[in-house]
Amino acid sequence: MKEILWKNEFSVSVEELDAHHKIILELVNELRRGNTDAEQEDDLLTILYQYADLHFSLEERLMEQSGYTDLEKHKELHDEFRSTIAKLRTDVSGQRDTFSGELLEYLNGWWASHILTEDMKYSQTLNKHGFK
Repeated sequence: MKEILWKNEFSVSVEELDAHHKIILELVNELRRGNTDAEQEDDLLTILYQYADLHFSLEERLMEQSGYTDLEKHKELHDEFRSTIAKLRTDVSGQRDTFSGELLEYLNGWWASHILTEDMKYSQTLNKHGFK
């Protein structure tokens, strides 16, 4: 699968969140490369999960401080990500090829639908409240 390279149009215009998105993208790309054994892949997924959790906490805090009106919906999307990743890891334990394919398919969709669509919705609100 082809790696996704960071482009300026991916920016939500909040420096710290963009930095997080770049790290998340790099972790996804590392999983895409497939240069890992099952244990390394699981470690990478754990790091991705933990880093995403850290990112979600910051993102939600900034949205709350800015009075972002779709905060609850956004939190639900974050919770869905957490549960989907946990379920994928459990459902295909020991079936690395299946796990990798389903995981990468899900992460591709997540990048396109969440980061590039949902996260863009809060950009102006956060910027108007001084988060840049």
